[in-house]
Amino acid sequence: MAEMNSTTEQKMRVDGKLVITLGDMGRDAYLTIYNAENGGREVTIADVRAEMLRLGIKFGIDEQEIENAVNSKDGKKHCIAKCQPPVNGVDGTITYLFPREQVLTFKEDENGLVDYKDLGSINNIVSGATIAEITLPTKGEPGISVKKVEIPQVPGSPAPFVVGKNTALSADGQSIVATCDGHIRWDNNKFVIDDVVTVSEVDASVGNLDFIGSIVVKGDVLDGFKVSAKKSITVNGNACGATLEAGENLTIKLGSINSTIVCHGDVNIGFCESSKITCDGSLKSNAYVLCDIYCGGTLEASGSKGVVMGGKCVVLQNMTVNNLGADTFIPTMITVGDNAVLTAEKTENAQKIEKLMEQVTIAGQMIEILKAKKKELGSLPPEREEMLVNTTRSKVQNQMEIGKLKRRNDEIDEFLEDRENLSIEVKRNVFPGVKVNINNCNHVFNNQYCKCKICLDENGMLQILT
Repeated sequence: MAEMNSTTEQKMRVDGKLVITLGDMGRDAYLTIYNAENGGREVTIADVRAEMLRLGIKFGIDEQEIENAVNSKDGKKHCIAKCQPPVNGVDGTITYLFPREQVLTFKEDENGLVDYKDLGSINNIVSGATIAEITLPTKGEPGISVKKVEIPQVPGSPAPFVVGKNTALSADGQSIVATCDGHIRWDNNKFVIDDVVTVSEVDASVGNLDFIGSIVVKGDVLDGFKVSAKKSITVNGNACGATLEAGENLTIKLGSINSTIVCHGDVNIGFCESSKITCDGSLKSNAYVLCDIYCGGTLEASGSKGVVMGGKCVVLQNMTVNNLGADTFIPTMITVGDNAVLTAEKTENAQKIEKLMEQVTIAGQMIEILKAKKKELGSLPPEREEMLVNTTRSKVQNQMEIGKLKRRNDEIDEFLEDRENLSIEVKRNVFPGVKVNINNCNHVFNNQYCKCKICLDENGMLQILT
């Protein structure tokens, strides 16, 4: 009976027990210790370490919590190791610097007056300008599990965007930039840039146009409206009481009527009537009627009429026309060459050069005095040192301006030389009422001439060759 009791006691004795569980991806480790019963062996710190070694737990270990778990033996979970959590990346962002929706607004001048024809319908942008600023996503940092294994992070996502026409992503990927001058607009989830703006007609619904690129008008430019382009302008209809300014070439397929044309390139117009035209390049039209014209190149009146009739016409190079004047004897003033203006400019430049050279001489003397004083004293007072710097800078600037004026006078000399052979070629008729001036030689036509050439002879006198 005693033997039976001893066996029963032996069976009832239970050793202490430890259980270690790992969280997802080894992010943490939990220790649970169960008490020994009936004199069984208790769990020790060494037992815990051995189990941790078996499971490969070797990072982020909390020694104090292990000791607490062993001492308390409360059967509860104790977190004995924690991972170094991963740092997820941050998503990229994009910030657009231009509005996506275009709102037409009337503009006010400095006096508060509203121009109801200026709607601001074109958004100009220059090549290289930043359209959007992009923040790149970050990769983040991986974590370390309790088993000292890398826990992958979630990298940030790039900001969604589309690169549109005539735009580009910068080399560092941190901005979208314009690749040409033009009109910027939002189109189908992206900004695009038009280097040519096309409109049906310039009227109250469109307003005045001021564009850094080229403009095409399919119809007419109506009375009172203005079209300005840094590059070319093409009008497929008429310009009626309008103002057109082009940095390059200008074309009006039909006619310019009571309009003002300013162009720094060549001009081609179907017909011109009661218009003021200033053209740095060559000018071509079928008819010029009662126009005020300044043409820096050649002027041609061709086509079925090919007429210059009435008004005033100044052409710096040659003219070719079918008809000059009209059989109604309408006064027509023609000037070919502009020696007087260029000679006056040359004289003015020479006077400027003389004054600037005097200033350079005076500045040079002042610089020598100040430098000598500086050498003598070792240094100058601050105000004298500033005077020396400013005088030296002024001398250099004046010398540069002198060089610029001298080069311009050389250009004028070459230009005047080339004008010795200026002429007006008339393929049909010159009518009475026409006054011609070539290099300050005048002739008033009192009789009709057919098919002639008006030019200067070897003595610089005006002659009419038929």
